[in-house]
Amino acid sequence: MQYRVGEFGVGQLLDVAFNVFKDNYKPMLIVAVLAFLPVTIITVAVLLGGVLPMYKQLLMFNATGAMPDPTVMFATMAPFFAAVSVLGILWYLTTIISEGAITFVTASSYLDNPVAPREALRYCFSRWWALLKTALLIALIFIGILFVGGILVALAMGGISLIAGGLVGGLISFVLIVGLFLAAIMVFLRYFLALKIVILEGVAGREALGRSAFLMKGTYGRAFILLLLLGVVSNIIGTAANLIPFVPVAIVLSIALQVAIYVYTTSVWTMFYFSNRCKHENFDLVLLAEEAE
Repeated sequence: MQYRVGEFGVGQLLDVAFNVFKDNYKPMLIVAVLAFLPVTIITVAVLLGGVLPMYKQLLMFNATGAMPDPTVMFATMAPFFAAVSVLGILWYLTTIISEGAITFVTASSYLDNPVAPREALRYCFSRWWALLKTALLIALIFIGILFVGGILVALAMGGISLIAGGLVGGLISFVLIVGLFLAAIMVFLRYFLALKIVILEGVAGREALGRSAFLMKGTYGRAFILLLLLGVVSNIIGTAANLIPFVPVAIVLSIALQVAIYVYTTSVWTMFYFSNRCKHENFDLVLLAEEAE
């Protein structure tokens, strides 16, 4: 094996993912560009082609500070939101397909079985329904937790205000809100690996969610730290790029850096998947046994 396979800590995950990205950045970036280029062209064409007339009104508001014409806004609201919804769905599908393809390229390179970008994209497009079904199931669970939990917290806060007001009531309400927030994070992390499992293991839906929950055992803290670190670094780099005074250069550089960060971040989570498999299933020992045969 070219790269070390095993259970990794946070620093080791970042290091191994960087080495994989450094050695295979071309196919990874090609996958990202090929995946996002069509939907980007469609979006630009829609915005610049006058398909969204209300968009022009919003641009005028930003440029002059004048309120958009209410008559035009109401007349164009339905097609505007219809077009925005269609674009949103396209971007969502593109994101899960591109993430799956980058995951596939990263995993294949990591296991010394590299694949071409088109092959990775072709495979992920063949799994589009499995990816979408699994992603929607996660979204429904997550939204359900927030919706039901939000109602319960609101009712509890209303009852608390009748029983205990002042500082005590405020503290209890704060604890309830924090508890709901933490519960949402736990659900998010519990199913964090599900889409990677759809691509790398060929299962989908509840089975993929169950596998993700199993592989995430004992690694929630590590995943949370990685999320924070990658988020902070992404924001710092993005902000630094926007400080360039020449706007066209700043825009191009910002987009290029964000794509590179997106690909690297996907590589980190792919390494995290394999690390968790080594933790729970001795995946590294299985690979060594296969190589010895």
